[in-house]
Amino acid sequence: KEATKNLTCAGGIFLNVKLNQRIWESGNIKNHVIYPNAGDSGLAVGAALYAYYSNHPGAPIYGIDNLYWGPEYGEAEIESLLKARNISYDRIDNVEAFAAQKLSENKIVAWFQGRMESGPRALGNRSILMSANRPDNKDIINARVKFREPFRPFCPSLLWEEKEEYLESARDEFFMITSFTCKERKRSRVPAVVHVDATLRPQTVKKGFNERFWNLIKEFQRLTGEALLLNTSFNIMGEPIINHPREAIRCFYDSGLDFLVLRNFVVKKER
Repeated sequence: KEATKNLTCAGGIFLNVKLNQRIWESGNIKNHVIYPNAGDSGLAVGAALYAYYSNHPGAPIYGIDNLYWGPEYGEAEIESLLKARNISYDRIDNVEAFAAQKLSENKIVAWFQGRMESGPRALGNRSILMSANRPDNKDIINARVKFREPFRPFCPSLLWEEKEEYLESARDEFFMITSFTCKERKRSRVPAVVHVDATLRPQTVKKGFNERFWNLIKEFQRLTGEALLLNTSFNIMGEPIINHPREAIRCFYDSGLDFLVLRNFVVKKER
């Protein structure tokens, strides 16, 4: 009812990505901001911000451009863990190129980098990745790794620079919290992430926010022509998203993943 073009949303109702899409596509909003951890687990952040700005009313207000707020594990700790468990591994300097090559060969890659994401979505640091170029890949990843209900869609991560190639009414979407209609010419190119209603729930990946993940998708684009990957959270159904490298190793061996990338270390299954 207010004469404004700016809308900020928070609360569990705004985990409804189709609602968020309808609000954005209404044409009435110029700036639509949704707090990405919109459910009850985000209340602590809201409470902390309320207390801070109550005590510092003149303090500047900052936007949120990434959610990489969790723990990070160094190479020394990861390598020590691999050695202690007698796990064979390779250390690869350009691990993005290696992973992109395997993804172009239709392998399933677990990708463990940097700080863990805050909130419910894997955004390229605790992710399971696969090419979206084949329609049966969502069934393959479900049968081998995720074990989810077959009707549940998988989501894409795509290069920020290429969003208008894939999305109708494109805008920045860093947190997978709004769905968009996939452009018709792209639906048959990335069928594993397009839902039955022709929508997808993307993460647009900006180089300045996650350079290593951006480089991986860019290399995949060079190999395949598509600037987009299927990205699902690094866990199996019923378990939380992976945090520690030891959890990543356990999930890797308990599922049908092909490769595990821990920073620059690569573990593969002997089949």
